[in-house]
Amino acid sequence: MADAPDVKHTVRQFFSQFPARSFDAKHILLHPHKRPDYCYYIEHGEVRQYFIDPKGNEVVVNIFKPSAFLPMSYILTTAENTFFFETTVPTKLQAAPADDIADFIKTNPAVMFDLLQRVFSGLNGVLGRLVHVMSSNAFSILVNELITQAHRQHADSDTILLPIKEYQIATYCGLTKETVSREMQKLKKQNLVSVSSEGITIQSLKKLEDQLEQF
Repeated sequence: MADAPDVKHTVRQFFSQFPARSFDAKHILLHPHKRPDYCYYIEHGEVRQYFIDPKGNEVVVNIFKPSAFLPMSYILTTAENTFFFETTVPTKLQAAPADDIADFIKTNPAVMFDLLQRVFSGLNGVLGRLVHVMSSNAFSILVNELITQAHRQHADSDTILLPIKEYQIATYCGLTKETVSREMQKLKKQNLVSVSSEGITIQSLKKLEDQLEQF
């Protein structure tokens, strides 16, 4: 979901009061069972939120892109954090004290409304993923994840390049790399996706969505 220009400006102006921090890829910003001292605004780069299941597999539940700020769930509530928050690429952040961001949101209704829109948009994606996980059908789980990733690109075209690899999709889906590879072959045979060094290209988002409607 794109930011409203005035909201984006207000958020940037607030975070500009605080020092910028740069991190290499794979830097853990927050560990499970730790309360956040800071709220991070992403200037550029990417942060993933994930947990490690009992089998030792990493399962990604969210990806934060530029202009996102995190981890709001644990700043605005008393819920215990059970996730890792980790940079995936070199990332520049601005860090505001947790108490300051809470006060900022309380006094800026437009920012609060924008945050709520993001929350419900994300919740919709989580519920969609849950539906397909409950179906125990690896193909529908994969297709749903590809569609979710495509919508996050905010692209106007029906053909969309996802700058991610198959192994990353596996961590997002909670499937093994071997399962994702096998199910991707089915999509390739239907000319719905192609894979290159740049990532995964969805040849037709509409046709991919039609696949999901069959389940």
